[in-house]
Amino acid sequence: MALRTWMRPGSGGTALAVAVLLFAPTALAAKVSLLNLGTGPDDVVISPGVLGTLSTRPGGSVTSLGAELSIYKSIPESRIPASTVGAFMQWQRVGSDHHRFSGGIQAGALIFGMELGGTYETAGEERAATASLHLAPYVSIGYVALSVRFGIPVWTRGDDRPGHGHDIGLSLALKLPITVGPD
Repeated sequence: MALRTWMRPGSGGTALAVAVLLFAPTALAAKVSLLNLGTGPDDVVISPGVLGTLSTRPGGSVTSLGAELSIYKSIPESRIPASTVGAFMQWQRVGSDHHRFSGGIQAGALIFGMELGGTYETAGEERAATASLHLAPYVSIGYVALSVRFGIPVWTRGDDRPGHGHDIGLSLALKLPITVGPD
């Protein structure tokens, strides 16, 4: 009974299962090391995970659950210790109404960082599809990342419904950093 409840659409279990199936093959890549967080000058870190968000929007507060994938590389020449640069991709089911897709670039130093990118939210029952600018300062330590997400709408599909509007959210990601070293 518990498994059926966990896998029921909208419960979040389906999102977790999809994330595991999509990102598990990265662990099979050649010469990988778990939690080595890219200490070598040629190391690339692939960090798949589960992403949950509580956000406020024009229609009220809503929770979202989905998956995130970050790929980043350390910058050994930087004057700031533990500097990284890379890219991120996100997918979330927003409430039980629509989907949110986001992607862009990210940069970090020590445990702090910033994501900058674009977001596309599909049409929901009451709101039209919307594209937004994505800004998210974050703190990341090992398996856990905490961010404050800002979505600034820049385009709404032209139908009679309003767009999703602004998005201000608190996100928690549980991630598995996998370092892929040089051959």
